[in-house]
Amino acid sequence: MEVLGGKAHFHTSGRRNMDFIQERIRQHQAQIDAYLDLCEKLKEEPAVVALAWLLANPAVTARIVGPRTEEELDSVLRAVNLSFRKMQ
Repeated sequence: MEVLGGKAHFHTSGRRNMDFIQERIRQHQAQIDAYLDLCEKLKEEPAVVALAWLLANPAVTARIVGPRTEEELDSVLRAVNLSFRKMQ
């Protein structure tokens, strides 16, 4: 989810700096770039688009969010109102 949430860039510290994580990002860079392009077309943050997809996907039975700030709550609320039909 972190990659879909916009954390696909490379890091110099923390667990996302681990070699196997960085290699997985490299392997999927084309898909990540396509996803980020979609987010740009929707004019929305990657985390909001990812959450909107989870909300729209009937195969996902539990969507747990835990906003810690008012900004994070605003993102959750934008996800509820995001429609993928805008792309058609």
